[in-house]
Amino acid sequence: MQRYAGPVSGRMTLRRGPIWRCGPCSASGARMAPFLVSIPMKLRQLPLAAGVLSVLIVAACGGGGDTTDASAVSASPGTTGSSTVAATPAPSGTATVAVTPAPSSETASDAASEPAPVPSPSPVATPSPSPTPASTPTPTPTPAATPTAGATARILVIGDSMTSGGEVTGAPYRSYRGFLGQQLTNAGYAVDILGSQINTPYDGGDPNHDGYPGMLIGPDNLGTDGNTIYDRVVGANGHATLLGSSVQPDIIVLALGWNSARWRADDAGNQYRTLVQAVQARRPGVKLVLATLSPEQGRDETWTANTYPGYRNVNTMARALANASATDDLVLADLAAGGFVASDHTDAIHWTAAGAQRAAAIIRDAIVTNGLVAFAQQ
Repeated sequence: MQRYAGPVSGRMTLRRGPIWRCGPCSASGARMAPFLVSIPMKLRQLPLAAGVLSVLIVAACGGGGDTTDASAVSASPGTTGSSTVAATPAPSGTATVAVTPAPSSETASDAASEPAPVPSPSPVATPSPSPTPASTPTPTPTPAATPTAGATARILVIGDSMTSGGEVTGAPYRSYRGFLGQQLTNAGYAVDILGSQINTPYDGGDPNHDGYPGMLIGPDNLGTDGNTIYDRVVGANGHATLLGSSVQPDIIVLALGWNSARWRADDAGNQYRTLVQAVQARRPGVKLVLATLSPEQGRDETWTANTYPGYRNVNTMARALANASATDDLVLADLAAGGFVASDHTDAIHWTAAGAQRAAAIIRDAIVTNGLVAFAQQ
């Protein structure tokens, strides 16, 4: 068998006949075996570019005979005007030639002039949201239990030094809490004063309370978070809440605000309201007694309010909340209108025993008049 692959110049004509020959094979005296080629009429003459088209002819050469070996003819595409010819073996010794025209120069230029496809934009990753800072969880509210007749009224007292009294620091001033328990007991009511702090009043009475000398109402946004009464009520900034599940008061007395009135004047009213709302959210249904601030020593309410805008803000908020509805659980104990005199104070704001007794009487009347301890009457 002899192979030939090489360039062919000019025009190659395929003709039917008993024998096919090619120039190189004839020169060497080789005789190619006859075969049949199935080519449409229009494709029997093909222009081939010189130096570009490679023709591979595989033939069975030798001894004559009428063998019918299959031959393959292929033309590799070249430059403009070239064509591809492929011959595949066919049944009964017939070769099939398929021709695929190459694109013309016009087609190629058109393709080159077409704009390149615009790649699809890569998807932009959605940034992960910044983690939300953990907030103080709000515990499930514990509704106040309905007291039974003859039961003891449990009264939780919350405040600053006006609630704790000087017993905590050894100062000479007094608190209303001991006197309040005594006065209610003397009036025929069974009461128990509650609180997580224990300091026996100078003048006797229940030692429990939640009074914190020097503390702001809070929540304070000016740098003292963690040292406010609000933080202790709600259990924020590392403090256990004063209103834990084991603490089940029937009445809560709030007597506080002088520290915020003097040091956080502009925000004192808002702090007071926030604290009241926090207590109500944790103990819905509990009766809440809001005590206004008594005037400065030897002064009346008008003078004190004009001198201390924060004092006015606290008292205005306490009255607004307590008087907002006659059917809610808020009751006003208006110490600011209680008729305090100079001898009721040991200093500008703290009380003597007489002043503490006066404050206790005003709070007692607010509790009794509004029927808050009626169930505890003996």
